Amino acid sequence: MDTNNDLLDEAGEKYGNEKFLNLDIFSDFKEIKDRYDLVVGFGVTHHIPDENLRNKWFLELVNFINPDGFLVLSFWEFEKEPGDYLVSWDNRKDTKRFCHQYSKSEIKEIIKEYEKANLKLLDQFKDDNTNEYLVFGKL
Repeated sequence: MDTNNDLLDEAGEKYGNEKFLNLDIFSDFKEIKDRYDLVVGFGVTHHIPDENLRNKWFLELVNFINPDGFLVLSFWEFEKEPGDYLVSWDNRKDTKRFCHQYSKSEIKEIIKEYEKANLKLLDQFKDDNTNEYLVFGKL
């Protein structure tokens, strides 16, 4: 699910048997009627600009997971301190984008909310030097 046709085309060429949707991941949730074995949120969680929107977005993902499915999220760690930042895009100082650095307590709260929604944390690890990953399975 993305609004970037180039990325969707590339994914389609690489993984042609899979389903890719040209939808906005923040506003088009109502358009999704299917359930999936795997739902991932890579490179997106840090761009959600508001705490209420973040909380709603995280819980909406539960609705798209099959009963035996998985949810995998990445959290970009780009600063030393948690909080909201405007950072440059592709090293261009004239172009800024919103990014949120999650605190450990925010990550713990997300895990707690997913556990309330019958998701079990299966794994939590750091990789790529700048990402933390959470892997959940549906109970």
